[in-house]
Amino acid sequence: MTNDIISTLNSLITTSKDSEQGFRSSADKVKDQNLKDIFLSKAERCKGYVVELQEYVSKLNAKPEGSGSVAGALHRGFLEVKYMLTGEDDYAILVECERGEGVARDNYLAALKEDLPTEVLAIVQKQYNQVAEDYATISNLKEKYEINKTL
Repeated sequence: MTNDIISTLNSLITTSKDSEQGFRSSADKVKDQNLKDIFLSKAERCKGYVVELQEYVSKLNAKPEGSGSVAGALHRGFLEVKYMLTGEDDYAILVECERGEGVARDNYLAALKEDLPTEVLAIVQKQYNQVAEDYATISNLKEKYEINKTL
């Protein structure tokens, strides 16, 4: 049981690390200062999730995950090449952020379906609520940029 909890939490650490790095990378690329500020704020929040989850894994006398996933790194690398070839566009960056946060939301939702102790479940639920809110915020921003792009 404890190994399953550790595995679930380490998976969420990786997910949150990927989100943090993705938001920081996106903040570096967008032209709109408002988006840059939003992305940096979300990156800091993800960093907080990582710390909170790592502390809990340590309390279970296990080694917490310390980095993002290979898939996340490959995706960011792919985006670097894409942006170099096509030019950086705030709308395109929002599309990718929405996709990434959709993955994070789904990973948290899967964790909530696990048999977790009450204390762990409360942490995961709190973080899931914020990830879902972040996803909705990014989706709304993307829609606004899409509308403005067609005008």
